[in-house]
Amino acid sequence: ESDRLYQHYLSMLDGTLRSSNGAMPRFLDEIRGTFGEIVKHDEERPLIGIIGEIYVRHNTFANEDIIRKIEALGGKVWLAPIEEWVNYINLMGLRKSLVKLRNCGISRETVIDILSSVLTRHVQGKIEHEFSQYFKGFLQSLTEPSTREILKNGSTYLHDSFEGEAILSMGKAVDFVKKGASGIISAMPFGCMPGTIVSALLKGLKQDSGIPCLSVAYDGAEATCSDIQLEAFMHQAGEHKKRLEGVGNRKQ
Repeated sequence: ESDRLYQHYLSMLDGTLRSSNGAMPRFLDEIRGTFGEIVKHDEERPLIGIIGEIYVRHNTFANEDIIRKIEALGGKVWLAPIEEWVNYINLMGLRKSLVKLRNCGISRETVIDILSSVLTRHVQGKIEHEFSQYFKGFLQSLTEPSTREILKNGSTYLHDSFEGEAILSMGKAVDFVKKGASGIISAMPFGCMPGTIVSALLKGLKQDSGIPCLSVAYDGAEATCSDIQLEAFMHQAGEHKKRLEGVGNRKQ
């Protein structure tokens, strides 16, 4: 039922976004209300956070529909959002402009770059707030940490001067740990340098937090992540969830 509604509203979304008749608030409110009527099952599932290369982790063909596989094995998925990269690009653009200002002094080009970065972040944030307010208290993944917080999270394992997806992946992985995830999967293209770095650094995160981590490299061939490999990972995630619950009960 959720899939049917998702496809229905997705087919309507493009036209609503393009229109200038002010229909978006009503459209979003309708989505919230309709999805809220779906009967939910009261079951506890291990939460699996998915990080990695932005295209591979979001494209079902590229990642062999890994989210469905995780759900079929009894897990629920929290996918790192696309906005993470957009916000990161904005911050890095502003940071480079400020460095240029300090090193080279004030110039028309630098001032325009700084104003452009600040204005872009403001407008994007305003639009995001306007659209997301309809889903407050409804979506667990609605509120994401700021880019600065993500970089701070990841700085334990990688300095943020090493720009690109690696620092974002590690920062979000730490955020998943804080949010009580039971496992982390890094999806990446075969031979991807940032993904390979993350695979190595996740070993440190696993050692520090005990959370199971799995890195999967996709090369276009089927079954790069075997069912047995994923089943073993989900078993580890289930056991980690039990340990987290045990720690929580002892604290209470």
